[in-house]
Amino acid sequence: MFDRAVVWLVNNRSLLPGITTLARLVAAVRQEENDRLHATLYEAVQYSLRTAMVRLLQVPEKKRVSELERLRLGPMRVSGKAMELALDRAREVRGLGAGAVDVRRVPAARMTGLARYGLTSKAPTLKRLEVTRQTATLLAAVRHLETATVDDGMGFEPVLSTFSRTRTRAAVSHRRPICVSSSRPVCSVVRR
Repeated sequence: MFDRAVVWLVNNRSLLPGITTLARLVAAVRQEENDRLHATLYEAVQYSLRTAMVRLLQVPEKKRVSELERLRLGPMRVSGKAMELALDRAREVRGLGAGAVDVRRVPAARMTGLARYGLTSKAPTLKRLEVTRQTATLLAAVRHLETATVDDGMGFEPVLSTFSRTRTRAAVSHRRPICVSSSRPVCSVVRR
């Protein structure tokens, strides 16, 4: 943005201000735009969702990480139990209700940037943010987590179905009964 301003001033034969003055002007315009974005998202979030998202920054008793950090971490293994935990995680994130907030007025790239910041920062850093910025950042992060957690849960389905087909064929060849898990938990999360 700074370079474009300098090029425009040179092309229009304007008297160039000092570099520091121009840098301050660009920084001020950026800050105003960020404040406007944060205020727009803050106003769109209901109080109950706002308090639920702030609770994600707290570390529960006898735990080592915040709730947001716990929700960020996806499954580490490929198993039926891990799939169940991934789907419970997706259900918990979707239960917050951040997906119901209308963010059509905010460009997708700005939401992605806020989500990236929210998902890479630690809870104490997010706690120290100004309230409107904190709300906007948490909203973007939770909305991103909604899709990421469903993707994590759905990622198990092809692997586990291949595994169960292989086990079923082996059971049929040995004539012993085996129980194959269904994919109903996947469907229940996606439908909501």
